Amino acid sequence: MSIKRLTWILIALAALAGCGGGSDDPAPEPSRPAYPQTRSGSASDVYFGRTVSDPYRWLEDITSRETDDWVRAQNQLTDSHITVMADYGALSARVANLAEPVSDKQSGVNRQQRVEGVQAKDGKYYYQIQKRQLRQESTRPAQASDFASADNVIYVARSAKDIGGGTALVKADDFRIDPDDHIQLLNHQVSQDGRYLAYAMVRNYSDLADLHIIDLQQAGFGIMLTIPNVWAGSFVLLDQGIAYATPRSTTDAHVSPHTYQTLYYRPFTGEAAQAWVQGSQFDQLAPVGTHEGYLYYSLTTGNSAALGRTNIADPQHSVELILDGRAQGKSFEFFGPSQEDPEKVLIRTSQGAALNRLIEVDLQRAAPENWREILPNSPPGVTDYVNTIVQCGTSFYAEHLVHGSSKLFHYGAQGRNEITLPAEGSASMSCTGQADELAYSYSSLVQPYTSYKYDPATREISQGPTMGVPAYDPSQYEMRRLTVTSQDGTPFPVYIAHKKGLKANGDAPVMLYAYGGFDVPMLPAFDTKYIPLLESGGIYAVAQVRGGSEFGSAWWDAGRLLNKQNTYDDIAAAAEHLIAAGLTKPAKLAMQGESNGGLSTAVLGLQRPDLFAVTFPTVGVLDLLRYDLFTSGFGWHDDYGQANHQAQFENLMKISPLHTVKAKTYSPTYIFTGKSDGRVMPAHSYKYAATLQNTATGHHPHLLYAFSKDGHSLQSNRTQFLTYMWTAFFHHTGARYAAN
Repeated sequence: MSIKRLTWILIALAALAGCGGGSDDPAPEPSRPAYPQTRSGSASDVYFGRTVSDPYRWLEDITSRETDDWVRAQNQLTDSHITVMADYGALSARVANLAEPVSDKQSGVNRQQRVEGVQAKDGKYYYQIQKRQLRQESTRPAQASDFASADNVIYVARSAKDIGGGTALVKADDFRIDPDDHIQLLNHQVSQDGRYLAYAMVRNYSDLADLHIIDLQQAGFGIMLTIPNVWAGSFVLLDQGIAYATPRSTTDAHVSPHTYQTLYYRPFTGEAAQAWVQGSQFDQLAPVGTHEGYLYYSLTTGNSAALGRTNIADPQHSVELILDGRAQGKSFEFFGPSQEDPEKVLIRTSQGAALNRLIEVDLQRAAPENWREILPNSPPGVTDYVNTIVQCGTSFYAEHLVHGSSKLFHYGAQGRNEITLPAEGSASMSCTGQADELAYSYSSLVQPYTSYKYDPATREISQGPTMGVPAYDPSQYEMRRLTVTSQDGTPFPVYIAHKKGLKANGDAPVMLYAYGGFDVPMLPAFDTKYIPLLESGGIYAVAQVRGGSEFGSAWWDAGRLLNKQNTYDDIAAAAEHLIAAGLTKPAKLAMQGESNGGLSTAVLGLQRPDLFAVTFPTVGVLDLLRYDLFTSGFGWHDDYGQANHQAQFENLMKISPLHTVKAKTYSPTYIFTGKSDGRVMPAHSYKYAATLQNTATGHHPHLLYAFSKDGHSLQSNRTQFLTYMWTAFFHHTGARYAAN
């Protein structure tokens, strides 16, 4: 496309978009956007005698000049379309304001930050300053903390009293190639003898990292060893070397398939890395801890996992598989040594549990009849689901899911005791480091994160600070749980948040959020992203549809593989319920989801355009025939299925957004992705946008924006992303942002 032609298009679109906004009904779109030209190729594949064309496959070359020029033109078009909408300026200011942390005026401590990762070795203390990060959905169960480094610096203090005021040892600025690179330093570990420091250096939110090892006895603390393409959390630092996992044949972390990992041991004596375990039968392989001279490692296939170990001192590095849940679709995870009997280990498993339980295992007698159950020891008739477990000293704590909401319990010598939360919502747990004491936080869709401590000896709860949010008063809002019935009669919860006193007159603008996959529960947790909607009299809704784990593993089974359509039927039922309850109408209703939720959003936008005024598929898995050829996709077979299995192929062809676009009118669609996304390759979004733009009829816009140097979370460009999304939301629902 020539510069002259592109300029004319942008001017025309600016004038067109400026006509909307401010009325009670959705703004009209009098003419079809003039999209950048997209070359149509001849690529195709044959599945079971059926030829499936893939005309935009060339966009899978995400680093080519042609693709980059096409993406740049798409971004310019979307930018020109959104920035002239009525609420853009006010929303831009408000979203930027919400991104600013608020300090506790009395203590001077930022309520969103804490010191974390303190490791005391050889009289020194290594730590990072961390801040609360808002969770982004992924295509695997979340393993990370709610916190990430605030400044991406690893500090060292000379004494315990200097923690928080130590010296910078490693800084992210040391690794920036370009000024706008985003560098994260994650999961630092110090060897038992205090000589070595290891950490993962992640560039631009990639899933794979460079592993750095520093000899702390050398002057200047220079990096003595760099190992590329390591999973950021998949390494264990030993005294004389490091164990880590890398995918096979990965050359580009954002494109290459992250399949068939190998577990390596790299000694610090200058010798070459030794391959300890070849993961040819598993999607992912990761070292998880040590015990009694053994290195334990996890071998994962989809959502099932096995546990193996190798003798660290054995020159032959013989390996043995201890517990294997693959045949039953179950998982075994190394939890740590048993404090009651150090020769035994604790294992978290889904075998014999609706979701999770904790067992003690003598690895010399690992048969199930020899297991001792630690958690749950729930009374008969209790139908809740253990989600997360932590051990603090001799006490165990578990988060149970009840009606898709968190409940916390302490398991000690006196049995099970509930730790009362303020209301329904979401909780996360960690240990304070003081004996058996528990630290936990609580939030809901309207209540920002508040920290608490629980003393198991006295059963006393002490409240800490609450996350500060600029110009937000939670007392003005409420959260409710609705019960929705899907078309096959299955009930499920939808949590909604809105201003108190909301009248059900069918006129509220609503954003519906859903995920529905990978055994991941979507709990009603706080997020600043939807505050502009709440303060404008709108409703934010979270639908706990099948495919997640809000009601145990059976809930996941009911929404995966050949049951995947149940997820989308549930979402449609949630939308219809909100309309039937008089809360909104299709012209006021939108949907947004991320990752697998981006898939859910795209599917609903195609299957039920009658329900939505606008949809926002974000970093979505949108090509269900080729998803497993790139990045982490090989590990998603348990959820989606595989195109080389005929029944699964036929099912995928019914739901894959890229392959179900027809020559018909769909609701406006805004597709967001990150150009550096190493989990769901951005070509999913590129190809879907090209297909919509060149197949769908009508005048509604189907636009793409790909954020530069941003990964799966869109965290680096969160402010711009949310500004664009909410501006388009208010424009197409005919609502106005409160400030206007």
